[in-house]
Amino acid sequence: MPPPGVCLVPVTEDAPALWDTWVGMGGEGIVLKERTSVYRPGIRSPAWLKLKPKPMTSRTIGPRSRSRTPMATMAARSRIPRSSS
Repeated sequence: MPPPGVCLVPVTEDAPALWDTWVGMGGEGIVLKERTSVYRPGIRSPAWLKLKPKPMTSRTIGPRSRSRTPMATMAARSRIPRSSS
């Protein structure tokens, strides 16, 4: 049994299905690794690849701006010229 705070993830050959399931449940992303590579604390390896979803935004041009992320709203406000009325 793993210690508290540690979660064992099953190995899969179907990375797209794992991605859809895990990210769909609110997970941060997934890590892909070569089958023969080993974990080495503090050392980055091209054999391990962390994949995270890119934030998506949607905006309505007009009196209201909607976004899925506060950062995108701030960016949209800074790029849209304001009318001088």
